[in-house]
Amino acid sequence: MIRKFTRFIRSNLKKECLVTHVDFNPVIRQRRVLICYLDYTYACKCVSFEATHTNVYEYFVIIRYFIDANYIVDLCSCNANLNYSSIKDYDIIFGFGNAFFEAARKCPMAKLILYLTENPFYISFQREKERLEYLYQRRNVKFNMERTGLFFKKDDEKNVDAIICLGEKKYVEVENKIVERLYPSGFLNCNFEFKFEKKKKNVFLILASTGFVHKGYDILFEVVTKHPEWTIHYCGEGLLRQLKKIKMKKPQNVVDHGFVDIHSEKFLRIVEETTFVVQPSCSEASSTALLTAMRHGIIPITTRGNGLDELESYMFLLDDYRIETIETMMIETSQMSIEKLEKLARKDYLFANKKFTIENFKNDFFNCMDNVVDRLDRRI
Repeated sequence: MIRKFTRFIRSNLKKECLVTHVDFNPVIRQRRVLICYLDYTYACKCVSFEATHTNVYEYFVIIRYFIDANYIVDLCSCNANLNYSSIKDYDIIFGFGNAFFEAARKCPMAKLILYLTENPFYISFQREKERLEYLYQRRNVKFNMERTGLFFKKDDEKNVDAIICLGEKKYVEVENKIVERLYPSGFLNCNFEFKFEKKKKNVFLILASTGFVHKGYDILFEVVTKHPEWTIHYCGEGLLRQLKKIKMKKPQNVVDHGFVDIHSEKFLRIVEETTFVVQPSCSEASSTALLTAMRHGIIPITTRGNGLDELESYMFLLDDYRIETIETMMIETSQMSIEKLEKLARKDYLFANKKFTIENFKNDFFNCMDNVVDRLDRRI
């Protein structure tokens, strides 16, 4: 069914940005949903190869839910410029972005389900603003916001009927608002075996994505420059370009690997000696990079308030983003006993490979959506 569905989308992509009538059945009465989420050209290419982000597979789980529930499914990219006349009368509009709210204006009777894959705008804006001010204080460098406002705008969470959030539920819980909490999935290299014998307490991993300052890597690099005894494996594209923007040099103890495929032997070699993954981000939902690291027995060090607070027993949470705070945490964790770290790493590995699989995401998403749809129907 997935292969058939993929061929269908590919054939329609050449004609328009809005793919319509997926799973249309002319012999029964069906509800209709518009899903505003990924760029479909990208997503369809990824199902033929191994994707580099788990959201591609989660996207097909979302589509599968509505197909199984006998909806007619229409699809568009979250920030697509929709032809106003092509927008149908939808029962549900699911997702986020400009296309989501454009369709909502055309369909005032549709139920709106916001898929909140980041912290809401008011949290992200304030925290990224603080990081930019901190960068200016430290390095006299002015820098623009990198992530805030790209996909979520001010008050998005207030202008919908229900929210499925991948971050901290407390940020969007208001009276009479339906809110369901969901964790994304993480990748697992199928050749990985949990072993701790070659781990080094002073070796850290960064699984980087867009937003160098937003993710706190500028602060982290200033910390590691002071500790030549540490090794930092940086896995991500464009490091030198990012450093040039903020007038920084690459610390000698940072190994720039560029893009590294999680499913590769190279990743397994990096994991073999790595104990911690560090992400002092200013604003996130549950980071799939950290969940992927946990599935490989690597212990996260990350900022509080970014979707993982309730999992504090599996990781180390930073109370703020200051250089002194991050440095203190990295020193303390690297000085813990091997026995204690191995116990925690194994705990993370076992938990994450039960909790953060695509199969578990499917089960949790289906349960969340059943709850949301049932409560929305009872409001009619």
